[in-house]
Amino acid sequence: MPILNKNLTSQLSSLSWNRAQPLIVVDADEVLLQFVCGLERFLASRNLWFDVVSYKLFGNIKEVGTNTPVSEDSVKLLLHDFFIEASHNLDPVPGASAALESFAARAQIVVLSNVPETQKTQRRDNLHQHGMPYPVVANEGLKDEAMAMMAAQTDAPVFLLDDITHHLKATKERLPHCHCIHIIGDPRLSALVPEQTTGTYRAADWDAASGYIDQVLIDYGL
Repeated sequence: MPILNKNLTSQLSSLSWNRAQPLIVVDADEVLLQFVCGLERFLASRNLWFDVVSYKLFGNIKEVGTNTPVSEDSVKLLLHDFFIEASHNLDPVPGASAALESFAARAQIVVLSNVPETQKTQRRDNLHQHGMPYPVVANEGLKDEAMAMMAAQTDAPVFLLDDITHHLKATKERLPHCHCIHIIGDPRLSALVPEQTTGTYRAADWDAASGYIDQVLIDYGL
């Protein structure tokens, strides 16, 4: 069994599951937490800035004054330092905490985040301080494998909310019954990404996302 599977199995086995309850799986960055705004503050402290012209980091992190893009290796080092030094202090995406709280009594909520497992506690604590006390699972790569493992624990509807289209696409292909919701917290980034047409619901904000989830649960009599 690959190491990734072992890590996921270990993390998921520590959680309690209820087969009768829906499962709401939520990404963290730009879904629950304002990743880009936090990154911009961090970059400013290093005389850098993020040019929001496309949905990527490589090529868009630039030097103040010259606007010269930093190298890919430098971006990787910056992200490493950012996660260690600043990712514990990200602001919440508006509406996220209240929306999840409205489902907490009738659904299982799990945060599935692509962060190093060494940063898992830091991410969990950041979410807790914003009123989102949900278990965090540290993932690597596409999320369809983790979603399949979690979806197997319930007989009720399953949801995935993410800002990255390839996570939603991979999950929908593997789990056609999963309700995939595309939500991007930063409006600058949201404007850059066209609406998907592959069975994914595009939510403009958390009001829209929670309305969609609520209607699905009502349709299932939940």
